[in-house]
Amino acid sequence: MRRSGTPTGTSICGRCPAPTGRTPGRLPGTPPPGRSTAGGCTGPVAALACLDLPGTTTLVVTGGLDGTVRLWDSVTAAPMPQPVEARPALPLALALADTQAGPVLAVVWSDQRLHLWSLATGRMTATPLPYRYQAAALTHDGLLLLAGADGSTAWGLALDRLR
Repeated sequence: MRRSGTPTGTSICGRCPAPTGRTPGRLPGTPPPGRSTAGGCTGPVAALACLDLPGTTTLVVTGGLDGTVRLWDSVTAAPMPQPVEARPALPLALALADTQAGPVLAVVWSDQRLHLWSLATGRMTATPLPYRYQAAALTHDGLLLLAGADGSTAWGLALDRLR
């Protein structure tokens, strides 16, 4: 997996067929709708986040239209055996940051829920969202930025709750 991003025609997971061009609504390397592939890439990817942890690894997380959030091995391009989370909702946006609580993943769901995961401890906290946001960014000091058709907001997170 290249650190600069996945170019057109290259598979994200290394097992899915690579498209020859960009298709609106699909990231390069995701199979056509309804196609299931071995190795965890079971459908189109709705969200993607990457975080380079200096001296260790690059974290790659995808949110699929099958309602799963998956962590990938950036060296082998294989998904971890189990999803980080699977729900009957769609992950609309993902954000990753290396914080004082360790690597934190923010997942914005289509049912207006926000899930914050400590990838170091596996601890998760959930909160309802007032609007349906489609974009997220997280800073190293715990500032979560959310944006959608109804506007944008910024929240300072209590990261100590994830330890």
